[in-house]
Amino acid sequence: MLSAIAHPGSFPNSAARILRRRDVESIVGLKRSTIYQAMAEWHFPKPVRLGVRSVGWISTEIENWIAARIAARPGRDVKVAVVRGALEHASR
Repeated sequence: MLSAIAHPGSFPNSAARILRRRDVESIVGLKRSTIYQAMAEWHFPKPVRLGVRSVGWISTEIENWIAARIAARPGRDVKVAVVRGALEHASR
């Protein structure tokens, strides 16, 4: 149970939402085992607990992870806007 209640607008980015694992897999193009391995090695955002047997990832943390991957590649010519478009598409 949560010890405090978050009010709308109290989040740093009000556009943030919680993504379930299948959404994250679709957005980043990785499967569950790879995502969990990357989390164990501190290369991927950790999920937040939603319930006893469920977790979700903060959409802005996933966006930032993708943007960092794009920024780290040599000769980057893809805009971060592509990432935002992919997240919007996945949320439909």
